[in-house]
Amino acid sequence: MSPTSMPTIIVVVPQTEAAAIQAIKSVDKIPSLRLVLALPSRFHRLAKDPLIAPIFYRLVDAGRLELAIQISNPPLLPLLIDTDEAKRTLPPGTDLPIPAYRHPEDVTQIVARTRADFFKSFSRAPKGIVLPYGAVSTSLLELLQRLNMAWVVAQYGLAEKAGVYKRKGLILIDGRINDMVFDERVQPEAMKRFGELTRRLQSSVPSAQKPEDSHKSNNNSELLTLNSGLSLPSDPQISVQEIDRDRVLGGVAWTSSDWSRWIGSSQKNAAWRWLEKTRDDLDHFKNSGKASIQRLDMAFDELMTAQSASFFAAIGDSSKPELSQEREQEFKATLSSVYRLMSENPPDNLFAVDNGPMQPTVRASSTTVSWVPSSLGGLLTFHDASGDDVSKGLYDFQQMQLVVSSQSLDWTLTFAALPPPTAHIDLYIDLNGQPHLGTIPLLSGHDLEASSSDAWEYAISIIGTDLKLYRTKDETHFEFDSNYPLMTAGNRMSFQLPRSSLRGNPQRWGYQIIVTDAQQAVQDLLDPIDITQADLLKAIQSGERKDIPFVRVK
Repeated sequence: MSPTSMPTIIVVVPQTEAAAIQAIKSVDKIPSLRLVLALPSRFHRLAKDPLIAPIFYRLVDAGRLELAIQISNPPLLPLLIDTDEAKRTLPPGTDLPIPAYRHPEDVTQIVARTRADFFKSFSRAPKGIVLPYGAVSTSLLELLQRLNMAWVVAQYGLAEKAGVYKRKGLILIDGRINDMVFDERVQPEAMKRFGELTRRLQSSVPSAQKPEDSHKSNNNSELLTLNSGLSLPSDPQISVQEIDRDRVLGGVAWTSSDWSRWIGSSQKNAAWRWLEKTRDDLDHFKNSGKASIQRLDMAFDELMTAQSASFFAAIGDSSKPELSQEREQEFKATLSSVYRLMSENPPDNLFAVDNGPMQPTVRASSTTVSWVPSSLGGLLTFHDASGDDVSKGLYDFQQMQLVVSSQSLDWTLTFAALPPPTAHIDLYIDLNGQPHLGTIPLLSGHDLEASSSDAWEYAISIIGTDLKLYRTKDETHFEFDSNYPLMTAGNRMSFQLPRSSLRGNPQRWGYQIIVTDAQQAVQDLLDPIDITQADLLKAIQSGERKDIPFVRVK
């Protein structure tokens, strides 16, 4: 059977619950529409919303929606199995990491955990998987088959068009990002294209293609096939083509002809070596007899965060140098967190490979700091010394708590007593600890600034009941973003920001809180590490310095 006569399978990979609900409602509205829906386990609304859940489960049980797992914060799975897999995708002579990263057990753990979380969220067992970035290898297919996956959607490179194949009993759906795979992970406009397709399906007649669009998607020709019915991977009579079990598969991705986006340059290869060294040390810790199950689980969670393909794509990307530096620093901070969870310091030479020594990303603070992780995020607490404000109680900041969840950032500031309504309370956030990436001057009204390594990306200003969020524009300028409501109770102020309003990981941010009076004289701040608060305020008041260091989670 030729690939052009193969069954047509629509695959939707949404990144928001709103996009997933759009797909569900489209299937419910259009009787002829059937599709694969790849979901992350965090989409709890689909299973709990009284308006959505009945529709969702009815379509699944009726065989019109077939569920697949979607790995969150996804790695490039074939490279976790063996980075030498990239040899056949890159030009001859391309350098690869030495030693190679070879940890197929990591892929087993990632897939098994994702599938278990999926079942816990939706009470349905997923039948297949849509591979991140469409990247696949023969070794990965064999591993997935051992994990009892029935079918795998990926970019196999088998034909000029999408098709359905079988290898050793495993169904292979060779998708194309511009055909019937709508993956928001790699194409932000994917759901817009899906919406256009469903509108045309609903009309039952494919729209005429405009001449000027003839170079774009071939969706119109595909719609001719859709009129005769759509298939799902588990349909008993689905027609597939058996392929040679010895045929080499993969080596490409949805939007690229090789894997050079993630491996092969000196900087990307160095990052793989840093990951391999950390992974090796984590294995030693695991077998040392000193590891508690809780700390070991937390350390492996951090390692899996570091395995994200987004880090390797950004590192060494000369087209976006600032983002590349920021992501590299975040990657290093994540690996450093693995060592902290092992109660160890990172080796002095861990990052001294190809890219030179690492800039400090994690610093201690004389302020007491704690981070308590949770299934949804975590609780960050800074305790500042009591009674250390200039006015001895009138402006005495004592504690900041930040509750992090997938939806919101909930802040509480505690004082000895609420400051006067004329007080200015400014909270600064530096995302990355990277010199000059952010704004150095502090908010207007005084001549203070952050050090270059603490240049801030966000600032929250509170005056009376007015709360404003600012964001950086460049090294010397910032701009107003939004107003948010402020609540006060007793000696506490609290407010909530949407999680989407501040990017990055709060556990790795740098923080500073400065309380000034109506004349903008500093009365209290979050105690830094390199100088006592009393000496810092004295130096500021005398004009000897104007920079205020930030504090980071230890």
